[in-house]
Amino acid sequence: MRTLRSFWHQLYDLAVTTVVVWWRLLPTLLLIQILSWTSFAISQHIGALVSAVSIWLAIALLAMGFVAILIGYVISLRMVGAELRIDDLAPDSDENGRRSVIDLLAATLLPFLGIYGVFQYVQNEAGQMFLLADIMYGGVFSDVDLLGPIDPTRGPAAFATVLGVLVGIYIVRRGLDLVHERTGRPVLGLITAFLEATFLLVIIFGGQRLISRARFWWEDREFHTWIELGIQGLARSLEPLRIDLPEILQTLGSWLSILWGLFLGGTVEPLLWLAVAALVFGTHVLSLAELWRKGQPLSAQVVPPGLRKRIHRPDRTDRGIGRRIWLEIQEAAFGDIDDRYLPTLQSIRLVIKPGLTFLAAYLVLYAVVQLLSQAVYELVIRVTGGESYSWWMAVLPIVRFATALVYQPMFIVLLAVTFHRCLLTLRGKANRAPAVIRIPSAQRAVADAG
Repeated sequence: MRTLRSFWHQLYDLAVTTVVVWWRLLPTLLLIQILSWTSFAISQHIGALVSAVSIWLAIALLAMGFVAILIGYVISLRMVGAELRIDDLAPDSDENGRRSVIDLLAATLLPFLGIYGVFQYVQNEAGQMFLLADIMYGGVFSDVDLLGPIDPTRGPAAFATVLGVLVGIYIVRRGLDLVHERTGRPVLGLITAFLEATFLLVIIFGGQRLISRARFWWEDREFHTWIELGIQGLARSLEPLRIDLPEILQTLGSWLSILWGLFLGGTVEPLLWLAVAALVFGTHVLSLAELWRKGQPLSAQVVPPGLRKRIHRPDRTDRGIGRRIWLEIQEAAFGDIDDRYLPTLQSIRLVIKPGLTFLAAYLVLYAVVQLLSQAVYELVIRVTGGESYSWWMAVLPIVRFATALVYQPMFIVLLAVTFHRCLLTLRGKANRAPAVIRIPSAQRAVADAG
């Protein structure tokens, strides 16, 4: 009963705060989502148009659209974070507050497109783009593999082309990244984010082909045939006992596939999205939360990221030219580990720390928001059903856009509110006292409503 009461309390607190903050910020959040998703749709349609000329250019345009969506996420999360006063939980967080949207794009692009790739969002949107291309050009692409040039399994030449493109993009992106760090020009940061998104999309599409090729290779191996023959022999030996082993294995595989899908979609994906939200609020907040997670007092301080980088940067003034060049090469090759990968792992570790009831409450609300989005989509489809295929191809993007306007603001607010509550819980544990869960914005809104 104690656990159930705690779960209900967490669920109620998250739900009420999410709805209150969502209602307060809804007009601005809607405007941001309209701009970001319209930019994505424009990029997707232009990509469909140019796919007949160059698939590489089409992928680059699709990457530009995903960057536009991420910009909308980052701006919206920062706005909700300001409403919840998340920065107030981190003393001396001035440097974190000055982080630009471009800097946050660099920190969040990898996990963002990682989620979109693992859970098939990238593949679905690319499929939508190629379907639009097929319609635009009168069906000439129905039997054409538009992603063929990005398939590294087609032969040595195709593999060398894909590898060369990846290496070229990486070198140019790292070079622009270093120039951006020294000059601070936003346009360079935006170009860097665009190049990184293109790099990741090529890896996703090429990696998918490599995985499929590996699966086919395994099925063609003689050892795989031995395993199948062994199962068939075992099945024949069990027939007198009226045990249908193939049917049992098929049923077991189906159930495992369903459970695995539910685990990924219902647990892993929402936790990864929460980790992305944590990255938006900056490495200073994450570092302070890490100290709280380890039981450090509330007065514990962290060195700001920029100062920490300057402290640990080797003195290159008294080195030889060769040594300085080697240090620059190390920074270019391994700088991404500190800037992108480690903060992502740190944020994932932090969001699972507050406790099972807290995570269960968040996962339930995440599922409710997802079901709400699906219900709106299905309702629109049912109300407007019975039309022709060409009519649906023109209307479906509008339906998806309207559904996103219902779903995305609520989803973004839920992420920010949950992360805020996560910080409060960790802070309460560090102070050896119950966490204070009241949220100033929610209190003001409830008072105004009263």
